[in-house]
Amino acid sequence: MNRSLVIAVLFLAAHAPLAARAQLMMPGMEPKLKEGDAAPPFTVTQWLKGEPQDLAAGKGKKIFVLDFWATWCLPCLQEIPHTTAMQKKYGKDGVVFIGVTGPGLDNRQQLSQVKRFVKEQGDKMDYAIAWDQSNKMDIDYLMATGAPGIPHTVVIDKEGRVAWQGDPRMGLEEALDEMVAGTYDIAKEIARKENDRKLGQLLMRFQMAMQAQDHKLALTVLEESLQVDPTYEAVLLGVYGLHANAMDDMAAYSRWVESFIDKHQGDSEPLIALVNTLLSIEPAGHRQPALMVRAARKAFEAGGDKNVEAAAVYARAAHRVGNVEQAVILQTVAMERAPESRRAEIKTVLAYYETCRQLRDSGF
Repeated sequence: MNRSLVIAVLFLAAHAPLAARAQLMMPGMEPKLKEGDAAPPFTVTQWLKGEPQDLAAGKGKKIFVLDFWATWCLPCLQEIPHTTAMQKKYGKDGVVFIGVTGPGLDNRQQLSQVKRFVKEQGDKMDYAIAWDQSNKMDIDYLMATGAPGIPHTVVIDKEGRVAWQGDPRMGLEEALDEMVAGTYDIAKEIARKENDRKLGQLLMRFQMAMQAQDHKLALTVLEESLQVDPTYEAVLLGVYGLHANAMDDMAAYSRWVESFIDKHQGDSEPLIALVNTLLSIEPAGHRQPALMVRAARKAFEAGGDKNVEAAAVYARAAHRVGNVEQAVILQTVAMERAPESRRAEIKTVLAYYETCRQLRDSGF
């Protein structure tokens, strides 16, 4: 296998968010506590920091963010500054972060060491800390949601429902932004988790097919994965890798790309993902410039007049095939569409395209 296929296979086999979620999907291990369910009561033995919190009393007023952690968990400790920053950011909107810990089912942690750690952290750990001697919070939340480990976060909305749960490094802040703005959709989150379940099962099938060197089956599994999520760039790269290397059939890959464009020509997001994949192909002989530009143009047409990424990806495609003038024009469109938070990034790329145009005009 060459580098592109190796990258695709390793990424799909070890992609942290999906691999972690896939563990929830083994038969008989479906989570008992899911998004939309009523949250269990808090069973805190002792509040080590911050005001005591009560789930029932906070209903209608507060959003609770339960951050399950331990002193022996390095990723948990690395998240402490970010958790403190989020408490400061969202506190005015009624969001209360609670770091939940206890001895653990293996009695791996003692109250005295947690107290000492919290005291040493001081303002660096500036949110409520709860000690659960009974481990019931772990049972009611961590085990019930099927969490593969910690750090793990459960967000309870003002209605007292589990609204979001997962690794806090993977989408927590985006979810809180929507909850605070009143735009969060639990039904959408439930659908996303269902897609994760399907993708987790497909990931395991892909791994088995690759181990058996059944490349045709592996390709079928990747195509099924794209029916669940057609924007999954690692899967798109895997499709290329199988065609180009395992099957040595770039003509078939070109036909596959063309059919993907036809299937998704009214939807910018899958086409953007495809263009990004085509831009990442390294051997020059494997690149698909005509199809890449076609997909980018279709993404731009389907994206509407507010889609920043559709304009930016079309600009990248134009620049890749040597049309610097068009790249400048399209990146300028992206700049005009971009929110303030993205303008610096887009302006940097625009300046690069403009420099390339100046070099071209100077006859370097």
